[in-house]
Amino acid sequence: MTSSISLRIPAHFSSSEKSSSGKATCIPAIDQVAGSWFLTRTSVPFWKDKRNAVVTFTKVESDTHFVTLDNITTYQTLSSDKVKTVHGIDTPAQGEPGFYDWRGCGWLRIASSRWEIVGYGVTNDDGAWLLVYSHASMFTSSGLILYSRKKNGLLEDVWASIQAALGELQVKAITDLVGNIFQVKSD
Repeated sequence: MTSSISLRIPAHFSSSEKSSSGKATCIPAIDQVAGSWFLTRTSVPFWKDKRNAVVTFTKVESDTHFVTLDNITTYQTLSSDKVKTVHGIDTPAQGEPGFYDWRGCGWLRIASSRWEIVGYGVTNDDGAWLLVYSHASMFTSSGLILYSRKKNGLLEDVWASIQAALGELQVKAITDLVGNIFQVKSD
């Protein structure tokens, strides 16, 4: 179980910093975002036929002290053992804490997207979770994505608390997204 869960409404649905607890949401530091995260639940249809999805963020510091995140996402389809890899760079959006602009690398350089942190928490079992809203892009629809530091995901009571906090945001579009959330398979 986590202590009180505070989520913010994705900017797409509100320009305010309103959160489910009535206080400003704590955005994790880039050091807390860095590392490997297992994609455990999402409302983004792209992931329905995928499994073993992991995103690894690595801090990249430049001479100008501007920090970006190298983003390596790996996954398999349900019907194949081949591991697919997507590589991109996440750049923190200037003046918008918790927002990142993703740009693909290599042949995916033409692809870009934006995502924002909706919530973050640490669990009593030494785990952590990160909830993001991914804006629609050229290749995927918008949606919520829940990541966990642990491969087996979050305990059901933690997920239930996150769902309740999402409901407290009282935004119909968010409620609809929550209704479409499914578990991403993990071997």
